[in-house]
Amino acid sequence: MLKKFMAGAVVLSLTGGAIAFQVPPAGKLIRGTRGADTLYAHAISGEPEIAQDYEAAGTGATGPNGETLRADDPNDPVQAATRTYFAGQTYDDHLKTMIGGQGADKFIIKTYISGKPAIVARHVNADGTINWGGVAGENQNVHDHWTEFIGYVQINDFSRQQGDTLQVRGHTVALRSLEVIAGDTLIVVQSQQGNGGGAHDEDILGFIVVKGVALTAADIQFVGTNDGIAKTWTDFQNLVAYYDLLADSLPAGELIVRRRGNSVPMFPYPFADQTTGHACGCGNAVCNTTP
Repeated sequence: MLKKFMAGAVVLSLTGGAIAFQVPPAGKLIRGTRGADTLYAHAISGEPEIAQDYEAAGTGATGPNGETLRADDPNDPVQAATRTYFAGQTYDDHLKTMIGGQGADKFIIKTYISGKPAIVARHVNADGTINWGGVAGENQNVHDHWTEFIGYVQINDFSRQQGDTLQVRGHTVALRSLEVIAGDTLIVVQSQQGNGGGAHDEDILGFIVVKGVALTAADIQFVGTNDGIAKTWTDFQNLVAYYDLLADSLPAGELIVRRRGNSVPMFPYPFADQTTGHACGCGNAVCNTTP
């Protein structure tokens, strides 16, 4: 089945050990220029499915090995049918293609923390900004917070000889699996909250294909961050209200450069870390796209 992935289909989910596939729509292109570019695939593609077994509110259920399960919140429950809190969020399932060009390029795939509005509201500072580190500490109930779904990323011209690097950045990002098939590398990314588990432990976060090169785990750097999907509470509320609209309004192939400032709601999202960049068109560009 993984050979089908490499032929053009992508993994949808790994629920219950089953792997489902679909062909991705035409998507976003992030292209470098004259060398030594930094390319970002900003991965805000919706709330991932809950991977862990969890206890329906108040049932006292245990796992298959008798383990204590993280509970659902009876006052703010997740949707059992979708295994998510937001039942209507739209995944951006477009394939994000990254092409570095010549020189030592940095391929950075970045995702962000989100959570239940009631949980996020507890961690709003006096100036309206959100303390995402505080949100990340909310683990009493399943999906009190989570790491956003990365989606599907393909890197076309990764070259060790040119000094290219690959980094995945985000809250609790970790390698779930790596497999080389017909000379291409398939990487599955997950959340890993450790032996004690957490609100989103082992959620499947996304899938990366590196074409034409056999990578090992040592070639991929996973960097933990506490960056969130919005800088302020107002931005977060706008994001939640217009989530589907935002996801659906980005035309295929559109390249979007992140901007500094958040005085008005931004399309796309007002990122919490406020990284700046400019459109590709000269050497050493910082190239960005969302999602």
